[in-house]
Amino acid sequence: MTNHTILCVADNISSAQSLAARLQQAGYAAHSAASASQATALLFVNRSVEAVVLDQRTKPDTGLTVARLLRSFRRDIPILLLSADVVDPLPSCIDGAVCTTAGIEGLLPMLDLVLDAPPTAA
Repeated sequence: MTNHTILCVADNISSAQSLAARLQQAGYAAHSAASASQATALLFVNRSVEAVVLDQRTKPDTGLTVARLLRSFRRDIPILLLSADVVDPLPSCIDGAVCTTAGIEGLLPMLDLVLDAPPTAA
């Protein structure tokens, strides 16, 4: 398995670090951020990040704001939303969503799907 690099963003550092640790156990390289400014800085300095996972199981509204900000300067990176509720319709700033309250099991196949997909023309 390729060691893809993922940025995990949550509303608090404990949640972000927990998600990053779970992704690392699954074989990904993962970084964590607990704010839009921290996520922006990490994406700016770490060009190896290949996808962003927004863990918005507790505060769904903040995820869209962060997604729009990150999308504005890194259009090439897929953004996935981890949410407690179904998001329908999916906003254009989000590439995929996983509705889960139990964990990240559904997130792993979605990450593999977006990371292994051929790049699309912008």
